[in-house]
Amino acid sequence: MCTQVNFNTSALEPIQLAPPLEKGNARVTHLMQQMINQKDAYVQSSLKNRWNATEAVQIGGDLFSMGYLAFQGIQIAKPSLASIPAIATATLVCGVAAGAINMGVAIVCLKEGIQASKNGDKKLAARLYIDFVCLLGIGIIMMLSSLAMRIAALGAITAFFTANPWLLPVLFFALSLPIILEIANRLKNIWTNKDLASHLKTDDLPKLVQGTDSTNPFHLQPLIDMAQRGVEEPFIKRSLSEKMEQLQADMGVEAAIESFKLMVLLLKKEEAKEQHQKTMKKIAEWNHAQYVRAAQQVLYTAAFGVSMAALSPRINTPPVNATQTFAMAGANAIPLYMDSFWPFKRNTPIVVPMMESSLTQKPA
Repeated sequence: MCTQVNFNTSALEPIQLAPPLEKGNARVTHLMQQMINQKDAYVQSSLKNRWNATEAVQIGGDLFSMGYLAFQGIQIAKPSLASIPAIATATLVCGVAAGAINMGVAIVCLKEGIQASKNGDKKLAARLYIDFVCLLGIGIIMMLSSLAMRIAALGAITAFFTANPWLLPVLFFALSLPIILEIANRLKNIWTNKDLASHLKTDDLPKLVQGTDSTNPFHLQPLIDMAQRGVEEPFIKRSLSEKMEQLQADMGVEAAIESFKLMVLLLKKEEAKEQHQKTMKKIAEWNHAQYVRAAQQVLYTAAFGVSMAALSPRINTPPVNATQTFAMAGANAIPLYMDSFWPFKRNTPIVVPMMESSLTQKPA
């Protein structure tokens, strides 16, 4: 005998089927592409809004500092030229302008240092804060020493700076010291293949993102695994943001973006040879910039060495002092080019905001 059992299905809770989980690769790829688009938008926004008072101050500081030091060197080498009205006026104008602008550049350094602190780049932030203090001192000296040449009441200042010609070289060297240490460390890592970009010098690119080497900065497998398990997007985005900032600090923002594009292609298992070449080109441009920056520091260091040697009365001669001043003028000519054409690779770079703080914002 068979008994029929009737179930009251209306009393049962409806079954909630979980949505199918995206593959880890697809989720991470999607988030990386979002970050590339957002970071690139901030780069373009920085370039679009670049030509403002801040840039004019920075580039003007290089130009007028170079002019002031060059005219000073000319007058030291040949004192009779100081009596020529045009040279005296040019020295005065360049000195006052350079002094005022360098104080303005000091404010720029303070501003970019604060942004670098927010990005978590403590080394860059510390250097920019030191730049702020030194440039403020350089600006004050340039302005006062130039004005003192025309204002009798400031004659004591002229005598003081004449008796202590080492002040400017020392301040410029103090300004350079953190940069020298930074560049030396970067060049050492480049030469010894310890920079992050050295990981890209491989014939097996797919292993970069899905290998087992957790020390590899391009290693994404842990994030892929988390994405596969359904870890929430904000955590993955934060991890990707940290990776982007790590690359940006090591190879510049342009190469960092290209590196992310390369990783996306590798995750998609698409042809990446052309993108790899483009990435390596951006890295090579960044490395080249470090050598140019190093050349500037060599000139500052040489000027500092000469100024210290000139403390001896036997060495303190007009040709020696002129050489020291011309070396500083040349050292200011190099950043004039960098500040004009390398906004993200110069000594005081435009610091692009980090992604974590701007994921939900639209670029200006």
